[in-house]
Amino acid sequence: RNYGIEWVEPRRGFESVGGYQYLKTYIRERVIKIITHPEIARAYGLDIPRGLLLFGPPGTGKTYFAKALAKESGMPMLKISPADFLRGIVGETESRVKQLTNLIETLTPCITFVDEFDQLSLRRDAQFSDDSGVSRRMQNMLLDWLGDENRKSFIIGATNFIDLDPAFIRPGRIDEIVLVLPPDYDARQEILKVHVNMRKVPVEDVDFANIAKQTQMWNGAELERLVKEASALA
Repeated sequence: RNYGIEWVEPRRGFESVGGYQYLKTYIRERVIKIITHPEIARAYGLDIPRGLLLFGPPGTGKTYFAKALAKESGMPMLKISPADFLRGIVGETESRVKQLTNLIETLTPCITFVDEFDQLSLRRDAQFSDDSGVSRRMQNMLLDWLGDENRKSFIIGATNFIDLDPAFIRPGRIDEIVLVLPPDYDARQEILKVHVNMRKVPVEDVDFANIAKQTQMWNGAELERLVKEASALA
């Protein structure tokens, strides 16, 4: 039965993420080290983080980063598509939400990645008033699950917008909120080299520094496309 979820076995860690050193260091220190060594965290009086929200413009690699984080944590990843999940909600509401959250908890330990997180966490004062309360009931159930102290799964949300219901992004539900911006000059060089190496593109005398200068404000997806186009032209 389709719950709008996909089981993913991440193959690459942070070594495949070009640039973003500050972000990788921050996530290693504040999330990965703690969830992989909970006994040390408790010895220092730290709570175990249970949620992370990545937000930023489209194409900045939030999904790719989430997969790399899962690999670094040594866990598989469940990828949830809110569009597919919500499509089956009509007529099932609470039952479907309960089945989904139970399934996630059964499959733990794992990273649960929710793309377009804003679709599930729309501000309650901005919801449609003609859905017979379905949205509100669904959100209340999700909030109960996210706030349950016995929840074992770690949630990563990705969104292009930060105008979310504040109840979703409080500590204990989503503990860390991280901005993912388009890559800077150094990161653009690294991203180009990563895609060239991953695809085994036969390059010779390519001036990556010059290309990085000409691609200011390009995101990771656009740089990947550039490598593909160069290969096709060659």
